Amino acid sequence: MFKSVAQMTIVLTVVILVVTGAVVLVLGGGVMQAAAWALGVTLATRAVPSLGSFAIAYWPSRGHRVPALGPAALARTVVAEVWATLRLFFFYHPFERLVTRHDPDRIVPGRTPVVLVHGFYSNAGFWHRMKPGLRAAGWENLFCLNLEPPFAGLDDYAGQLQERIEEVCAASDSGSVVVVAHSMGGLVARACARRAPERIRHLVCLGTPHGGTMLASLVPSETTRQMRSGSEWLRELNTHGVESCAITNLYSEHDNIVVPQINASLPGAENVPLQGIGHLEMAFSPRLLQRVTDILSRV
Repeated sequence: MFKSVAQMTIVLTVVILVVTGAVVLVLGGGVMQAAAWALGVTLATRAVPSLGSFAIAYWPSRGHRVPALGPAALARTVVAEVWATLRLFFFYHPFERLVTRHDPDRIVPGRTPVVLVHGFYSNAGFWHRMKPGLRAAGWENLFCLNLEPPFAGLDDYAGQLQERIEEVCAASDSGSVVVVAHSMGGLVARACARRAPERIRHLVCLGTPHGGTMLASLVPSETTRQMRSGSEWLRELNTHGVESCAITNLYSEHDNIVVPQINASLPGAENVPLQGIGHLEMAFSPRLLQRVTDILSRV
């Protein structure tokens, strides 16, 4: 039904605003009350699921216990994740075409291109705040793409990424690219590397559920079915170990989406565990950006 995450996000936000406001007016509330309720409910549709994800992800169970955080650090992690969620879903995702260019203003000859791949129910707007930091570190040839439509199969997305990499290589006169991928995007990039290993020089994964996540069972779609722990798609991807391209895998031991968090590690890759960073906060974290630029400096 929806061709893009931007379109879907805008439509759902407008529907929630209008319906909530109309209900308040019908019940006898004034215009200001209707506006306040509409805004509050709309914000809650994003904030409450984010808070709920922490409750699920941090609930201790047999074989799954999140490393302890002090009260202040835990509060900071939760607040930062909720704030990241609100910014992404009310600004960067719906208006990504206005705030994020998919191609660099100019291609610098001789510089390795970097392709940025977003995660589940996201788009290129996810990278808006990270791109200036990457450019400042000397990576001017930055390319993005939108994996569409929402909720499609991961193999379809891998085909889209492969086509995009071929476009980037042709445009930059380069034989290969570096890929930086968040969450589901890391799985897509790994599947793409199986198809064209010579095209991906280095892959940097951020918060990727290599072993699946139990939260994928909460959303019924082809994408999430493939990202469930033990899915046939993941078993096939992980059967032969790490791909031929070099992989550096950054993950948070306090991720609120990849559950259990150890599923974000990847045997055979260079694993770099982080602490106190939420799943979507990765889009805004200076600490994570510094890690990424340090890794790219070695490529």
